[in-house]
Amino acid sequence: MTSTLTKAILLLLNLPHLSQSNIFSPPFEVRKHCVIPAPNNVNTDDSLIIEYVLRDCNRDSVIEFTSGASYNLYSPISATNLTNVALRMPASLHLTQNITRIQAVVMQANRTDFAWIELAGPGIDFIEVSDGTQQWWDQNPKLWSGLPYQPTLLSIKTSNSTLRSLKSRGPIAWSFYIHGENILVENSFVDARSASSKFAFNTGAFDIQGKNITIRNTAIWNGDDAIRVRGDSSDICFDNASISGSSRGMTIGPIGRPGEEEISNVVFRNVSVTDGLYAARLLSWPQGRVKATNITWSNISITNVTFPIFVTQNFGSNVDDRLRGIRTANDQLLVSDIYFRNFTGTINEDKPGDGSCILAASSPCWYFQGYPHLNHTEGIILDCQNKNSCKGFVTSDIKMATGYSGLPATMRCGSVNVDINKGLSLACTDIGGGGAVTNGDNAVGGGNITDVKPERQKNSAPSAKKIDALISTCYTALWRMLGVVVVFAII
Repeated sequence: MTSTLTKAILLLLNLPHLSQSNIFSPPFEVRKHCVIPAPNNVNTDDSLIIEYVLRDCNRDSVIEFTSGASYNLYSPISATNLTNVALRMPASLHLTQNITRIQAVVMQANRTDFAWIELAGPGIDFIEVSDGTQQWWDQNPKLWSGLPYQPTLLSIKTSNSTLRSLKSRGPIAWSFYIHGENILVENSFVDARSASSKFAFNTGAFDIQGKNITIRNTAIWNGDDAIRVRGDSSDICFDNASISGSSRGMTIGPIGRPGEEEISNVVFRNVSVTDGLYAARLLSWPQGRVKATNITWSNISITNVTFPIFVTQNFGSNVDDRLRGIRTANDQLLVSDIYFRNFTGTINEDKPGDGSCILAASSPCWYFQGYPHLNHTEGIILDCQNKNSCKGFVTSDIKMATGYSGLPATMRCGSVNVDINKGLSLACTDIGGGGAVTNGDNAVGGGNITDVKPERQKNSAPSAKKIDALISTCYTALWRMLGVVVVFAII
């Protein structure tokens, strides 16, 4: 069997080769060419000179870091008035190893979205950023889910931009927050593997919000979402990726709090997930106005994943209430036209879960709470908020089995109305804890275990056409974007 490391290396080796011969001129008239000099002292803080150059060359400029140099970012960098700037970074960036110094900065900023490097403005072409902070994980206090006051590594708010070869090694916490329109991210790498027994908490790779954003050709090891798509996003593509470690996989949401949020036209495809806690997740709060539609996971290969497909519309709800069958009705919550197609591989039945279960004395662990009857053959969990809140769910070509005993994947459902979800290809078994499987207005599951045989595949052919059309639309948007934004990078 090909190892996780080998698969990731093969993925990276197959990425387009970058050299001077295939780098094009920036898609704007260059008025300045600025070079950030290599540091003279390995212990100096280079943040000031970097921020000065970003400020001085903030428009129609090429800014180049010295090739092979290592820069120390002991202070945060903010450049939020960039316009048409191409950043060439064949160099390495390193944060301070002083944990308390970083915590003091984040605490003073008093922002939950604080990033150590913050860039904003239209037309940013950017490559490569790296980090390295194992000690943040090693010093995590017992029974804590990560040290407090952790910054995101890089935040970019932009439009009509290309971000190539982003690299994050040993991040403190979240790596990349990307917000805007018409953005291409490709050939990126996140490595948040812990070198000790301590868990790498909060090491999300990509946090995405906006419109027409494509991320392709990535390799990720982490302990949180490999990609998270926030509310108020549309036309998002995540293609050709290798995800490993105790990852939360490809996540939508959680959406719906506070206020009203919408997500539409999202595609995850051609992705392998190895040893993850989750592969595909869709999360929404039980309150709030939520509309999520046309979301697809396609061609997903899993190896030893605890929850391959996990949908809940009861995120953050009271576990005791859920176990008693108490669910607050919300007629403003609708998740529709959701497709899971061609999932293959193995479910983690032997040792389900991961190292994030820090409260060893508690039972069950956080990811099992509210689901008391799991037998770890579940390839799919659909936990809907009410009988009308999940509509048009389709599962097809589900070829998963448990990795230890070889049992075929099963599906557990809560408040799923099979009359409006006729594309489900597996038998829908009651999830337990008051989450009934229903036919129309009649509950047939209740708190008991009851099998409901849906009309298998009856409506899956039209749904498959919808999926293909969505993927085609996504890539049409990508190539249209590339017509105006030219990739510009040096490695």
